[in-house]
Amino acid sequence: MDKKYDSILKLAAQDPDFVGATEFKRLAADVGISAFPDDVEAVPVSDLIEVVGANLDAIQSLPSDPKVRAGALASALNSKLKIEEIYTRYKEITRDKDLKRTPREFQKAHKPIELAMTELVETIGDLDVRKLTKRDAYRFRDKLISDVSIKKITASTANKKIMHLRKIVSAVFEVDYPELPNPFQIKGIEDSVRGHRKAFSESEIEEITLRLKSSTMNDELKAIIFVAMYTGAGCKELALLTSSDIVLDAEIPYIKIDANEFRVKVKSGGDRHREIPLYGEALAWMKRFPNGFARYRRDNGGETVSATARKFLKQYTGKTFYCFRHRLADLLRNSGCEDRLANAILGHKQGVIGNHYGNGYTLKSKYNALAQAHEKGRADLEKDQNIDKL
Repeated sequence: MDKKYDSILKLAAQDPDFVGATEFKRLAADVGISAFPDDVEAVPVSDLIEVVGANLDAIQSLPSDPKVRAGALASALNSKLKIEEIYTRYKEITRDKDLKRTPREFQKAHKPIELAMTELVETIGDLDVRKLTKRDAYRFRDKLISDVSIKKITASTANKKIMHLRKIVSAVFEVDYPELPNPFQIKGIEDSVRGHRKAFSESEIEEITLRLKSSTMNDELKAIIFVAMYTGAGCKELALLTSSDIVLDAEIPYIKIDANEFRVKVKSGGDRHREIPLYGEALAWMKRFPNGFARYRRDNGGETVSATARKFLKQYTGKTFYCFRHRLADLLRNSGCEDRLANAILGHKQGVIGNHYGNGYTLKSKYNALAQAHEKGRADLEKDQNIDKL
């Protein structure tokens, strides 16, 4: 639609009789056109001249019928590319990503973008996206800074709003308007409190273990927490396991974090797809649930696990489920595990091309690394406890 309007403008621009709003209305009145789009009525002469004069290379091929010319100009002058329209175009361009998402994943991916767009319009108005400037973007940034200053949102959340807008405009401009700069290529908001999640300490792990064993929490959730504690796997990764992902009869029992009938891929895919040996209590708990966790194996199951576990973990440690991954990352690092092997266990991206050659690390290598890491954790706990006794 926008390309059609652009073509009309190019055609209209060469009309030697076009002199501005007065002439436009006279021309329209002569052929019986009395109703105009809302914005055309309010368009200043200078804007009319600017929008038409920018395309002085095409109007002569427009039919000479004045009614056609007046109608074309009216349509062209009312052709703002609104935020909502650019978002629709963005979804068309990036629809391949949505093919891999469940309905819940689709909602989680797009809801923050929609909220950011709504907030932008409330702040600067529903302007033509093609005419937005960095000044407009910085007006929005200033509003977000005000929200951060009164603790309405965090700096991290504010920066994500800017990122969402930058992303949709970038995708659409790259395809449809490659000559236009992205107005949202602006400086982020300084975050005085970094959002880095702390790892569980070994004393906190001991506390969690004791509390879990006496808790009235359902056994499936207990199992998920214990498996996460020993493997570093995430809520959703564990919640959506099926019987084919749980291999207990191998020489080294393990779980597969991979695509199955409940997920097209795991989060970002790639290195996140992996096999993790079942070490320590993780094995004992998976033996109790060899078919996975039916209670949580649904589209929003991972979110339910996260929310329920959060209440329990916050009560005793002030931390969240994801801190299990940070704790295991620290244990692996401090026990001398090389980064590539740790990445293979945790599903972190391998940054070097050569790291993807071959079949990767064996289950035996991963198991030994996990064993050494957890033994280091126990040794550290005993050391701390002995110091406390002194």
